[in-house]
Amino acid sequence: GGGGGGAMKRLVHGIPTVILLAAIGYQAWLWPQLPATVPLHFNMRGHAGQWGDKNHLWILAGIGLLFDTLMLLITLIGDQQPEILNLPVPLTDANRGRIMRLYRSLMFFIRLAVDGLLGALIVLTMEATRTRTLLMPVSILVVWAGVVLGGTLAFYVAMKRAA
Repeated sequence: GGGGGGAMKRLVHGIPTVILLAAIGYQAWLWPQLPATVPLHFNMRGHAGQWGDKNHLWILAGIGLLFDTLMLLITLIGDQQPEILNLPVPLTDANRGRIMRLYRSLMFFIRLAVDGLLGALIVLTMEATRTRTLLMPVSILVVWAGVVLGGTLAFYVAMKRAA
């Protein structure tokens, strides 16, 4: 591909990281306004069920950054050494290009889903704390699970067909 296409791909593949960093930035911006004790966990009805020191809120941000970094490294290593990947089909000279494009797309999809969820949880926790509503919509987890499972299955089927 040309230089412009590579730059566009890098820009698009940065979207999950930008989503996560935007949520972390929102948390940092609201930080001075947050009370010392904040909701840390929400039960299945969406109500705050565990409270603690607001510094614990940085754990979710740290998990998100660690996950995103690891997924980027796994993608890069897989690109360099595709033989170490656990793919649902064997790589051949005939299918390598198609399968590796699907692999990179799957890794992007997983990063987008997880970074998007973590970013949403950070923002929703900030909003619940800021507005004192102390309610987290549980439906976000159900939708997220459906998207991740359905998307992963779709990539699995696509790889099987591309082989």
